Amino acid sequence: KNPEVALRELELLPNGQVRQQAVNGYVQGLVNVDTQRAASFAEGLENYQDRQNAMRIVSQALFRESMESGLSYIFNLDDDQLKRQLLQNNLYQIANENPQLAFDYVQNHLSGRQKDNAMSTLLSTVSSQNIETALTMMEQLPYGRAYQNAISTIASKWGQQDPEAALVWAQGLEDGREKNNAINSVLSSFARQNPEEAKSYYWTLNDEDQKKNLARAIAEQMAQSDTEAAITWVMSLPDEEVGDYTYD
Repeated sequence: KNPEVALRELELLPNGQVRQQAVNGYVQGLVNVDTQRAASFAEGLENYQDRQNAMRIVSQALFRESMESGLSYIFNLDDDQLKRQLLQNNLYQIANENPQLAFDYVQNHLSGRQKDNAMSTLLSTVSSQNIETALTMMEQLPYGRAYQNAISTIASKWGQQDPEAALVWAQGLEDGREKNNAINSVLSSFARQNPEEAKSYYWTLNDEDQKKNLARAIAEQMAQSDTEAAITWVMSLPDEEVGDYTYD
């Protein structure tokens, strides 16, 4: 439909969900024709929610063109709250293309729970692609919630990719709750990802607590698809250990 005609029809709609959907549809169509015009229209909307949604659509289109275009658009905004929101909305794509840039942004421009949540999203994305990069980022974090979440995220992702290497890393952490949680997370991820390999790996462990945690994770994973097989496996463990590894 002609953008001029669509705009006239849009202006006749009262505020509400129908108008919000119409605004989004209009911007979605306009951004494919004229990005700058779509950006001007979005920024001129009086309703804050409409403006936020419209600018999100524009920013996503610009990021599809290039990361530089998307970032330039966002960083030139005057509204700091919208700037933070749009950067978070596009954090996944930024992290894929330039993880250090995403990390620097989260570190320097966000705070509190918003920062913790964004850092978790970032590290989850990076850990899936490059564990070494994720570890470098984690080491730059001060001790706190974001650091604790980073350990947990890396342990989980690495446990799926290379449980033996992940376990060596986790065991090298400073003694305490984070280390214990990291080890358990590695073992649990391994069991979820490949319970058959985890069953073989179980017999290579010497640490009794680790064996207990891995056995429990294996049994729980197996029980989701075959309870009888899970029970049979648990009962195959040495008699003196069966009681320790039973699950609810």
